[in-house]
Amino acid sequence: MASRILDDMKLYKGIDGLIRTYRKDYKCKSLNHGANELTLPNFDCEVLNQCLCKFAHHYACQLPEPETNGSIYLRINMFEDINTLALFPLGEATLSVIGSVVGPYYYGTRKSIKVRVETKRMKNFDGSLAYVKSSSNFAAAHVPEMVSLKMRYDTTLWLYNNLYITELTSGKFSWL
Repeated sequence: MASRILDDMKLYKGIDGLIRTYRKDYKCKSLNHGANELTLPNFDCEVLNQCLCKFAHHYACQLPEPETNGSIYLRINMFEDINTLALFPLGEATLSVIGSVVGPYYYGTRKSIKVRVETKRMKNFDGSLAYVKSSSNFAAAHVPEMVSLKMRYDTTLWLYNNLYITELTSGKFSWL
């Protein structure tokens, strides 16, 4: 199986009408770190930024208005693109960006969301490449996420040893 890293960004329109990306410098740095860890070649963040600017200009008419809290979700993928099984770094990869329009997260539940706690299966923990956003790290999340959705939960909170928070599947949280 070819090495693959991924990350995501939001492309959104501000109240002032300007189009922005969310944390693009951090995301570029994170992707290049992951590329190093999986022996994929690094890419020029400025070239990716220029591509994202062209993408934003081309799809500006599809961006939701700021008051809707919608955005274009960008999935950035980088993967080996050689058709051979190799036991050494090949030095070639493809970088792709897929965009899709999304509405506000948890639409209709702005005050609170339902969170299910998962303690059996671990996502991005215990031997995973948790320090890299590798596609292989997400496989363990599929069954628990389906369980959460069937039980009508909005997201899953992952606990290690029933005590330590490792991740929230979607969304952000903070300690108060």
